[in-house]
Amino acid sequence: MATQSSLVNGKPLSWMKVISFSLLPVMLILILAEGGLRVYALYFRTVYEQYNSVKGRLELVPNYQAVLPDGRIARVNSKGFVGPEFADPKAPGVFRIFTLGDSCTFGDWDISYAAYLGKRLNSTSQSYEVINAGIEGYNSEYALGRLRDDILKYQPDLVTIYIGWNDLMKTNPENISSSGRVTWLGRVLNHSYLYKGLSKVIFFHVRPLLSAPALKGDKSEYHVFDQFIPATYEENVSAMIAFLKERNVSVLLLTRPTVLSLDMTAEDLRKQHVFFPFFPEAYSVPRLLSLHNAYNNSLRRLVVRFDLALIDLDENFNQRDKRLLFWDTMHPSKEGHELIASILSPAVQTIAMNLQRIDFPQR
Repeated sequence: MATQSSLVNGKPLSWMKVISFSLLPVMLILILAEGGLRVYALYFRTVYEQYNSVKGRLELVPNYQAVLPDGRIARVNSKGFVGPEFADPKAPGVFRIFTLGDSCTFGDWDISYAAYLGKRLNSTSQSYEVINAGIEGYNSEYALGRLRDDILKYQPDLVTIYIGWNDLMKTNPENISSSGRVTWLGRVLNHSYLYKGLSKVIFFHVRPLLSAPALKGDKSEYHVFDQFIPATYEENVSAMIAFLKERNVSVLLLTRPTVLSLDMTAEDLRKQHVFFPFFPEAYSVPRLLSLHNAYNNSLRRLVVRFDLALIDLDENFNQRDKRLLFWDTMHPSKEGHELIASILSPAVQTIAMNLQRIDFPQR
């Protein structure tokens, strides 16, 4: 006999309809939550960022300027890049460099390797321009769009590419097919703000309270992602290189360094503010290092394929005491940015001299 709760106009409802009616409020709540998070993320992120609905990505607000708590000036020029204005078209004899990347490139306004590189280069010649093209939260897909839409039109002579942490941190290798491309489920989850928001809460805040990341592991743990190829990431960087080479623009690929090391203790993780990806498969030092190496190895393959120069920041940082070079897992400190600039400076000068696109001072 049908219960009153399963009757409509005296007729019994099928179990399918009962389940559907029961799930409807849940689905409505999820849809509203997803929409609300998208509005918040896209339009109320920070005062110096805005969402471009045509390009489908965040941009810096042109002409933004503010005084920081320590008295420094935060400035976005009229073209949407960090720092002072630059001429369009480019002045004769100027060697123009764009540093393309994410928050590791954006830095902390004038505390960035782009700013320090400009100071180093212009201490010997005033014919260099170094333009910071980094934006917080960017992955390789967004960086490709920024290169195509925002950088190429300003006559770059050299573009440095330092990108990949947001690809790594937010893309679970389990959601990637055997071809190395993100599966349909992975694509759905990667574009869900609700999923990403819940992941951040669970994996950044709740997970550390429930369990500690593994510090050591057997030999296989350090090589668990050796055969993993992040194809989408590699294709995006390949497209960037192809765009630049077609226009005779020089390219420097930079591997991504990390504060992680095999001998870290739990206290080291706490002091260095280390955080791990959203997914559990890399919730250990050896596994995250293995995944980190997989992404850097993509760059090493591309260097061979396109006959490019590689600035191996990862290898260089590993030869030093990294504790002062980062303020968390991957973001360089002031000292880290200064080190990157010192590594880049001679490579940039060599490229400029070989291309003879700069007015060097007479000796």
